[in-house]
Parts: sequence; structure tokens; C-alpha cells
Amino acid sequence: MVAACLSDVVEQVSTWYPPGYAAGWDRVGCVLGDPRQAVHRVLLAVDPVPQVAAEALRCRADLVLAHHPLFLHGVHALTDDIPGAAVARTLIKAGIALLTVHTNADVAPDGVNDALAAALGLTEISVLLPEPERGEGVGMGRVGLLPSPLAPAALGRWVADRLPATAAGVRVAIPPTAERSPVGRVAVLAGAGDSLLDAIAPGVADAVITSDCRHHRVLDAVLVRGLCVVDVAHAAAEAPWLPMLAERLRGEAGRRDWALDVVVSGERSDPWSLHVPAIRWEQQ
Repeated sequence: MVAACLSDVVEQVSTWYPPGYAAGWDRVGCVLGDPRQAVHRVLLAVDPVPQVAAEALRCRADLVLAHHPLFLHGVHALTDDIPGAAVARTLIKAGIALLTVHTNADVAPDGVNDALAAALGLTEISVLLPEPERGEGVGMGRVGLLPSPLAPAALGRWVADRLPATAAGVRVAIPPTAERSPVGRVAVLAGAGDSLLDAIAPGVADAVITSDCRHHRVLDAVLVRGLCVVDVAHAAAEAPWLPMLAERLRGEAGRRDWALDVVVSGERSDPWSLHVPAIRWEQQ
């Protein structure tokens, strides 16, 4: 077996999740590292946060492959008041490379949304908002069928049981006329997807599972469009992609005879620490 080269790993990942698929505002690709350096172990994570950098040191990773970018905007210093700077310094000092695969993995086949749909047990999965000019099976979100229809409240429990537990848990917004109406067809938009709720054609889905939902967007979806909206933690919705990616990398390593170990991060990057439930709404 031979050691994988960073440039070879980046090239292979880019064939699965082409950088050209990324949104115009996004920053994807190799952020740190010498293209010629050997990669014996890669650590997969949702966020390149300090605890993931520390984990990379502990497990002696040569590459961190993260879903979210370290920097989304230009920086001119790596001082501690710059978010992400400490992570960059830690990785550079240890000679650990960093590769980001973000919105290009959201829209590509076998990417973040496919992994979320599979984790939720959906079948007959198709692209929710296709982008045919980019290729077959490319586009934002996925839509599919539950194994059997569920009431909206039961759907919330179904989702909570199948995604990583977080302090915030799962929130469910139910149309007033659909409290007991069964949900059979479900759309998923991994990450912050409430801006796309209006793009879902009527009848395409009974419910949408996404993250970071804003008040007015959800009101419109529930009261005007009649959609049940399930809001989950951002990192929890994207975490199921990591084991899928790990298997793809291990399979490719076997085909190429690479001596490549792939590790899925065990660190929690969801920023919320506490949920106080059942707050009473009282008119003052």
C-alpha cells in the first residue's frame, strides 16, 4: 500500500462534489496544506472548530475534511480576535491540511441532503429543487416518502430519534388545519433552508425538515402554504453525511491501494448548551 497524496485526495473529493457546484458566496476547496504532503489519516467533521483541531492532533490526522468553511470572508490577520484564526494556527503548526466541502456537497448526488434523507428512512428519494444545467441528480434538498404516514407530532419524534441529540432538540410547526393530518411525503433541506420554503411547489411535500428557521418564514409556510415545518439543529442535520463520506473514501482508498485511515469526528460542534422547555405565553 502507498500513502495518499493531499492533491490526490482533493482531486477525488472534487470529482464527487465539484467546487463549481458551490454557491457564489461560498468558499470551498483546500484551505491549508502542501499539495505534495502525504495523507495517512483524515478526520471528517461538520465544523472546523477548536475542539476538532485538538482532536486532529490527538488522532494524528494529516487532513481535516470539514463541511463548513473556516473563513467565509477575507481575513488580513490570524490574531485571536479573528474567528477561525486559532484553528488555522493550530493546524498550520502541526502540518495538518484542511479541505472544505460545503454547498457543493449539499447539491451533489450522495451528498449532505441524500445522507439526511437516508438517515430519516425516506424512500423513493428525488431532488427537491433540481438544477439540471449542472447535471442529473444535482440540486438543493431531497424529497421522499416515510415508511408509513405519521401525524405531525409523531414526525417530530421520528426525526429526533434518528438524528444526533442536541440541547435545542426538534421544533415542529403544524398548520392549524393539519394537526392530525398524516404526513407521508417529506422534503429535507440540510442546513439553513427556510429561504427556500417558498420555492417548494404546492403538493410536493406535506412537511419540510430544515434548520435555523426564522419566525416570518415559518409563519408563511404554515399559514399560507399549509406546510408542516420541522426545525432541527444545523449540525445534527449535516452530521449523517460524515459516515457516508467516510465509506466513500475508504472504498476509494481500497481501489487505489492507499494506506488511508478515515475517522469521523466525535466532537460536538452544535453551539447550543441548554434548552428551557414549556415557557408559558402570558399576556402582560
